Amino acid sequence: MSSRQQNQVAAALFSQLAVLLNGKSPPLTCHFLGTTDQESAARLQASEVRIFDATEPSERAGYLFSSWMYVDFGSSSGFPIFLAEAMAAGLACIAWNTPAHRELIKHDRTGLLCDSHEQMLAYVTDLIESPERRLKLGNNARKEAFSRFDIGAIKSTVISAYGTDVI
Repeated sequence: MSSRQQNQVAAALFSQLAVLLNGKSPPLTCHFLGTTDQESAARLQASEVRIFDATEPSERAGYLFSSWMYVDFGSSSGFPIFLAEAMAAGLACIAWNTPAHRELIKHDRTGLLCDSHEQMLAYVTDLIESPERRLKLGNNARKEAFSRFDIGAIKSTVISAYGTDVI
């Protein structure tokens, strides 16, 4: 999970998820990438979540490439850049069903969109238990991210839309 803004609700929900996952055998390690306030940091640490305030994209990429999946509780109206980065890293992604997330994820093809905390936990559990599904979603997510965010594709779109090379 990650956040580019301090989001106490997302941190609290992720802490709850981490506690539930730590109860599994074997327990899973959960990481939070991004900025947290003092209260959220304390809550995450109490839930045995490791916090990495990775401000540079290359640093985040290193953490993402060593992960199994990405969970996004965020509900901000801005572009979910960390979700796009996780997709580009080939991670199976689970995100809250928001307009911004629906712009990136095609449900059950390039990731999973959920409408409740119970559904999110069920998706996380399913992906833990199904490496094949996790791999398939991650591969599809990577293909989607590279096709949509490749600088060559963006440049080609701009040139065709405006008839000039502006990039």
